[in-house]
Amino acid sequence: MARLPVLYFGTDMITILVLFIVFIVLVSLLAVASARLMGRVMGRAVHDRLKAAEYIVRTHQAPSEWATVSPGALAGGRSADRARGSLVRRLDKLVTYLKSAPVFEDDNARGILLGELGRARQMWLTQSLRSIIGSGGQQIETQSEEQPPD
Repeated sequence: MARLPVLYFGTDMITILVLFIVFIVLVSLLAVASARLMGRVMGRAVHDRLKAAEYIVRTHQAPSEWATVSPGALAGGRSADRARGSLVRRLDKLVTYLKSAPVFEDDNARGILLGELGRARQMWLTQSLRSIIGSGGQQIETQSEEQPPD
């Protein structure tokens, strides 16, 4: 009767096996952590977009996170037109996202929100920059306006 050879695992082979198992566990943990982090980041981005859309529909003004303008833009003129254009482009990007976002229960709800955002866009094209940003706008101080420390 023939005997099968006995496999011998020396200490080198066991070390390699243990290192391989540790590597697989670490890669798996890293994949799980990355997936959770991406889920949080994407969830936050979707939340921020929906929050901005709700604010615009409710107030017809730009959210305070969007409305950071220089004092020169508030004075009017070309810089005000650039600032208004920047806000309108940001609104257009929001509308583009919402057209295909899977966050609506049905197309009717999507259509209502997009219609309201379209009305807000038309208002922004004709209103002054100050009325678009409302009281939530933040001014960027320029160096010429800063007071030297006492």
